[in-house]
Amino acid sequence: MKKILSISMIALGCFLDAGAQGTFTLEGRFSGGDLPYIYLRYPGAGGKYINDSTPVKNGRFAFKGAVDGPVYASLNGKLKSRGMDDPNIQFFFLEPGKTTVSVQEGQFKEMAIKGGAVQSDYDALNRQKAPLKKQWEPFFRALDSVNKIDNFKFQEMKSGLKPYQEEMEKIDMAYIDKHPGTFLSAFLLRSYAYTMPTGKLQAYYDQFPESIRKGNAKSVGDELDRRKIGVPGTTAFAFASTDINGQPFNMADLKGKYVLIDFWASWCLPCRKGNPI
Repeated sequence: MKKILSISMIALGCFLDAGAQGTFTLEGRFSGGDLPYIYLRYPGAGGKYINDSTPVKNGRFAFKGAVDGPVYASLNGKLKSRGMDDPNIQFFFLEPGKTTVSVQEGQFKEMAIKGGAVQSDYDALNRQKAPLKKQWEPFFRALDSVNKIDNFKFQEMKSGLKPYQEEMEKIDMAYIDKHPGTFLSAFLLRSYAYTMPTGKLQAYYDQFPESIRKGNAKSVGDELDRRKIGVPGTTAFAFASTDINGQPFNMADLKGKYVLIDFWASWCLPCRKGNPI
């Protein structure tokens, strides 16, 4: 079994609870194809990412390692692309103790997982969301088709997702309210941290123990700290960049003056409509 330590983080970030280190075993069955090796990626003890591989023999494989409490991990076979939607990769919660999985070639997204309490709760949440996802499948297919043709129209069409997003948020927030201060609640809260009112976000954040604040909920704490910048009476954040004419711009040069700054992104349709450039 070969292990390679890496400190690079996947897009989803480092989801771990630094307060409950323990060993894990991951045992699995694989079917549907010839797969010499299967790969596991997870943040190990101390938060460093580990890329682990193990041979698949007679349709069986096994991993062993150490983690700091529950972590967000990925298991993959032969990847067909680099995207998270690749049919041969799945993300799941790995916890100290024993976890078993059953997976088929090309169907990693349907992988059956039996293990810790976090994954069990997450599976229950996904079952609760399944009817809503099924209802919105035609819209998502249409959205994907439009995106392949015209990104501008895709951005306009995305506004139609608001009712879907609101219903998904109700389900997630109901879980968070029922299970305050837990690892999975922190994981879910990350999705709403940037739009939630500060007082409400702070109240949720205060419920997390220090171990989760340093790990899974760190981005929530970072967002709360960020909001303190620019609050009336505080010093504006000093930054330097280049203007549209290629000239250097430094916020510090405008000290003592009233300044209106409009941040926008080229991929944001409302931003592009509101900016004459």
